[in-house]
Order: sequence, then C-alpha cells, then structure tokens
Amino acid sequence: MKCNCLNAALLGATLLGCSGFAYAEDVMPKIQVGDHWTYQDTDDIAGTPRAKLTMTVTESADKNFTVRVSGPNGGSGYLIVFDSDLNALEQGPTKFTPNDGRGAPHDAKAGSTWKTNYTWKDTVKGGGGKGQAEGKCMSNEQMTTPAGTFDTLKCYVAIKVKPPGGGPTVAESDITTWFAPKTLRWAKRSFVMKMNGHVSESYSHELVEYELK
Repeated sequence: MKCNCLNAALLGATLLGCSGFAYAEDVMPKIQVGDHWTYQDTDDIAGTPRAKLTMTVTESADKNFTVRVSGPNGGSGYLIVFDSDLNALEQGPTKFTPNDGRGAPHDAKAGSTWKTNYTWKDTVKGGGGKGQAEGKCMSNEQMTTPAGTFDTLKCYVAIKVKPPGGGPTVAESDITTWFAPKTLRWAKRSFVMKMNGHVSESYSHELVEYELK
C-alpha cells in the first residue's frame, strides 16, 4: 500500500470529547502499542465497498505515537506519526511543519473553531508546498457502526494545499469526522477530495472493530 504525498498533505484524526466528555485529559497514557482499529473503506460516489484498513499503534512516546496503516492482507503499509492532539507530524514520506492541522485543541467542543497554516515536504522525491486547515466542531451525535454505538462529536475540517512557491490552490479536502472518545479515535470519517475545484473522490471510513490494550 502506497501513501500518495499530495493525498497525505490533505488527509486527516483527532480524539475529541462530546459534551460531558473531557477532551482536555491527557490522551498519551491511554495510547498503547498494539492498540488497533479496522475501518471499512467505501467509495461514496459509486456506493461500493473497497478494502478494509487496519491502523495499529507501533510506538508510543510522551508526546507522539506512530500508527501503521495496512490493508486486508497485512502488508507493510505506511506510517503516520501523530502528536498528542492527533495532528499528523509525518504521513508516509511526507513531513509537516509544525503539523498538518487535522487535529483539534484540547478544549474543543461543539462550536469550537481553529485554523492551522503549515508546510509539507516529500522526503523521498523532494518538493512540497503549503497548506491551510480550518476546522469546526458542529454537534454531539450518537452513531452506530458495526463496532458498536458511540457518543460522538461531529467536526468538519477544510484543507487547502498549494504547490511549492505558493500560487493558486491545487487540491482541497473536505473531511467530516465523528470522533468517539471511547475508541480513542473516530467512529466514522468521510472525505471529499477536489482537484482544481472539481470533485475527484468521495469516500468514507467506518469503524468495524477495534481493540485497546
């Protein structure tokens, strides 16, 4: 499984709390090596299921942790390094400075907004660019997936990526996430990807099963 660098610059995850849940509590002690989550990847344009993706924690430190993303047959997959707010610091060969903005402030709740400006670089092929992420948490919702029923916080992040040296936006991603504190991740996440203003992909990840050590 390969991680496209432009997609890496667009994609996003964060642990958030619903009303009554304390997102401000320290997440890192809860993240353990071996924790894993399996999602069903669905093409929302065609309405057809694609592969199942498993995300497994391979390292956990004081302020960041690493997740391996692999397909149905295991494989080598690719790695994502998250900070304690679940912003990505690295995804595959792509590095973000300071981070990709896909996370959210610790005190996020329904109505919270944030903005992150970042740069990204392909450490293998070279090149990179600039990105901006604008997020908002919209509402508390209960969601049922094959993994169970969860209290969630629904949030939306719009990401725009520009080429090296600036210039007009070349890629956009609209990401809606139903964060489920019980799972330390999300119950569902949907993506709408755009190139030069036109929709190129629309797909979603729904939690099928998970295990916390």
